[in-house]
Amino acid sequence: VDHSDMRVSLTLSPNSVPDFGFHIQWDATGVRIKFIQPGSPAEHCQLCVDDEVVAVNGVAVAHMTYSQWKSKMASSLQTGSLTMDIRRYGIKGNIMRQ
Repeated sequence: VDHSDMRVSLTLSPNSVPDFGFHIQWDATGVRIKFIQPGSPAEHCQLCVDDEVVAVNGVAVAHMTYSQWKSKMASSLQTGSLTMDIRRYGIKGNIMRQ
């Protein structure tokens, strides 16, 4: 068992609902994707449930408070653009889709 690291970019369409289409779980182990909205930008960029969010817009999540996370997400929703570094666990090189 290994992991793969990747960078995903989510972009909102003009006049779309201001939502990237995913929910997270924030706890002592880090930030994990817990829900993907079908048809959302998150689904289109192949984000998966249980992916670990390592960084948001170039800032390591390990150095953020939950308040800072919320602020980053709010500013990303305003600009319509979000870049996340993701770590996916499983067999290296084998993308696991959920």
